[in-house]
Amino acid sequence: MDFGKQVLSLAFVEVRQYSSNVLLLIGFLSLFLLFIITSMPSYLSDMHSAAAIDVYFIIFFGLGARIAQPKEFQRQKSHVDTWVSPYLIALQQLAISKQLITKARLLASLMISIPYNFLLLLILYITVPELRVLLSPLGYAAFSILWICTSVIFSSWHRKLEAGSNFILQVLFFVFIFAPILYGGLQFFHEENGLVYLTMIASEQHPLSVIILSIVVSLGASIYLLRLKEKKMNAQDYL
Repeated sequence: MDFGKQVLSLAFVEVRQYSSNVLLLIGFLSLFLLFIITSMPSYLSDMHSAAAIDVYFIIFFGLGARIAQPKEFQRQKSHVDTWVSPYLIALQQLAISKQLITKARLLASLMISIPYNFLLLLILYITVPELRVLLSPLGYAAFSILWICTSVIFSSWHRKLEAGSNFILQVLFFVFIFAPILYGGLQFFHEENGLVYLTMIASEQHPLSVIILSIVVSLGASIYLLRLKEKKMNAQDYL
């Protein structure tokens, strides 16, 4: 079996496990659709709900289908303060390369998250008339690709962390670095009518540039994070 088929075969092992949590996926999607659909008309008309819509998008595309990741594939506490995926440790006991493992794990995540994200974006365009007024089909396609590529970067980051991460350092990073930057960024974009709105305008005015840039950035970030994960796997003592 060639390398590509091995990656695909291993990825399907994980994807099939999501079937047990399909109701959770449906519930999470329905909840966010309810929030976004009810907020989007006022967001596009007077921008009073800019912060809410921005937060909804960041949570959904940052977390997305990972909310339903089976427990055996999630990170768990190993030794000291290190959190790692037990499934990742088990895979390393097999006669397969770390490169195959990292690619298969990311592919499994993308096989779930990309269709999941696409479904939300499709339903939004169908059910919110204001979106169809603001964005042409090409503009909305660019907008969708931008946010799906954002989700790809988040997926790559999560897969990188599963090779071993210090929980205390993660909490400190979130509280003192990520949260303040996120809050400050949302405040800045709120003054500019919101992060999501700005990505809509950019996608409508420069669709091809947005598509190309989104794909290039997400591809580059994913390759870089996969390499960091492989280095971590080589350096980490899982026993």
